[in-house]
Amino acid sequence: MKKKNRKSLVILTVLLVAAFICMMFANQIQTDGGRVQVSEGRMETNVGDMTYKLYVPENATADTPAPAVLLLHGYQNDHETCGAYAIELARRGVVVLALDEYGHGTSEPGLVNRGYVNHKVTVNYGEDSEEDGTYVSIDGPTRYKVMMNFSNLSFFDSYYTTDSDGNTLTDSSCGGIAAYALLADLPFVDSSRMALSGHSMGTWSSWTVAAAYSNTVNDDGESIAPKAIVLQCGELFRESVYDTDSIHFNNVLLLQAKYDEFS
Repeated sequence: MKKKNRKSLVILTVLLVAAFICMMFANQIQTDGGRVQVSEGRMETNVGDMTYKLYVPENATADTPAPAVLLLHGYQNDHETCGAYAIELARRGVVVLALDEYGHGTSEPGLVNRGYVNHKVTVNYGEDSEEDGTYVSIDGPTRYKVMMNFSNLSFFDSYYTTDSDGNTLTDSSCGGIAAYALLADLPFVDSSRMALSGHSMGTWSSWTVAAAYSNTVNDDGESIAPKAIVLQCGELFRESVYDTDSIHFNNVLLLQAKYDEFS
């Protein structure tokens, strides 16, 4: 019996040591051998606190501010989904903020803070009409209306963003606008060299963030509009649905996959 117990103890010890070594190895990968500082934080918004993970490479200092990227995950994910992109970007000298969007992760605001209206569009925005049945009224629980409005964005014109019941699209960035502001204000970030990337639901958030900062400048008078927007499995819309005189999108790359989460 004692011999059997000793063998079990040896096996347990070996497994614990192996687990510890794997944890150390994983930490070295995630921090690029200690050259990237990884931390989690909370930011206050007017609808509740939101969670994010920040990746800061050693080259990013107040004296040598680095470019930055905001990463926005898809539906039913959280900021950890963006981990692989974040680590690789940080290894290349880019500051990265990965956000838990509304209704996801440990952020407090729910998806209802995105807003909703009582109609939906079944084709690309700008190609729809009530006459051909591609712009239709919807009814049912609030959650259903929110989900049916995922691709309806809060910077679109009032035909899409308001309804006869007094509802409105409020923040289709799902907190991304506030996160972009936080990232731009960090002393080690060059706010004139920032970009966005989002997946699925995060692509609509990315469009909205880019629209919000299209004509914004920093204290030095430099534009902080995203210099590039990388969208993974998202949608496009016609220019007729938003104000093209005040909104411009820089260097948009749309990546589509034959196989993704839902198709």
